[in-house]
Amino acid sequence: MKKTIKIISISIAVILLSGLLFFANAFVGNPVSKFLVNKSADRHIAEQYGDLDLVRGETTFNFKDGNYFIKLHSDEVEDLHFSMYYSMLGKLQLDLY
Repeated sequence: MKKTIKIISISIAVILLSGLLFFANAFVGNPVSKFLVNKSADRHIAEQYGDLDLVRGETTFNFKDGNYFIKLHSDEVEDLHFSMYYSMLGKLQLDLY
């Protein structure tokens, strides 16, 4: 009897924790996707904009469309600022340069 109650209580705890993590993932993203986006963005910036002195902003999750975006700007050129949008798998969706 006690073993059955223990199994049921652990199962309920796991289900509640999974639901909480799923809900949080919908609003703040997950660290694995953020890592993939950062890695892909660093590679893309080095290949495409290596000659520009760009300052990269924080990687931010947009909960409306489920994508990440990164804002870039230059300290040397006043009018140089743009964003790059990435999917959760680290694939470049849009480069607004």
